[in-house]
Amino acid sequence: MQRKRSRTVLKFLLIGTGIAGMLIAALFGLAGVLGLLGVLADVGPDENRQWGVQALRIASVPFGIGVIALIGVFLIRKSGQTVSGPQQQN
Repeated sequence: MQRKRSRTVLKFLLIGTGIAGMLIAALFGLAGVLGLLGVLADVGPDENRQWGVQALRIASVPFGIGVIALIGVFLIRKSGQTVSGPQQQN
């Protein structure tokens, strides 16, 4: 009972971490795309491009954390499922 509860809590924590990481990555990714398009700030195109590349680099960290957390949820879920086939008697 205790193990099942701790697995459930761990799954919810990993899902929350994964979703939060993806949302943060999406915000920085949007800023990166706007910077690469040249509309992020009221500066020259070169500085916009630099800001865009920097924002995409920053976005890669929470994106990676989110992906790892969601893969962890998948693995925990997969390990919890047991498939019992037909029993053979000798």
